[in-house]
Amino acid sequence: MNKIESVKKMGNVKKLLLLTFVSLLLLSCAKDIFVPPPTSLRGFYIGRYFVINNVSGSTITREDVVHWTFTDATHICVFPSLTVRKFCDFSGSYTVESNLSLTIAQVATQICNLDDVPEDVFSIRWVRPDDAADTLYIEQFDIPNDRKKIAVLARQPDATN
Repeated sequence: MNKIESVKKMGNVKKLLLLTFVSLLLLSCAKDIFVPPPTSLRGFYIGRYFVINNVSGSTITREDVVHWTFTDATHICVFPSLTVRKFCDFSGSYTVESNLSLTIAQVATQICNLDDVPEDVFSIRWVRPDDAADTLYIEQFDIPNDRKKIAVLARQPDATN
């Protein structure tokens, strides 16, 4: 009986050691793959801004070039188009947690549709290709109004370097 009990105990010891090893491995790996979201988008970006509306079964897409500057807590968005303006310039504050929250404090005195100004909560994701500028995707899907607002922004090199 003693040998059988010692084998059973040894089996439990092996199981406990294996469980401990796997737990430590998982805990150490979790630290390696967890990437906290950025708390600041600080920088100057150039890209395109899209507003996509579905009206009576038809999709209407408007887009324009955008220059967007983010400081630690504020943002300024300018549409440099010299021809027909599609969107208003605007500025305000922002926060980044799991999503991007934009607040608009001022809209330029231009003729435009204020519903096109990006305000509220947006999904955010980075694409970091090896051979190009970091690209920031900002998207909002307004389901009740069947509208999408999307910005695709390439981070520009820092002018202070």
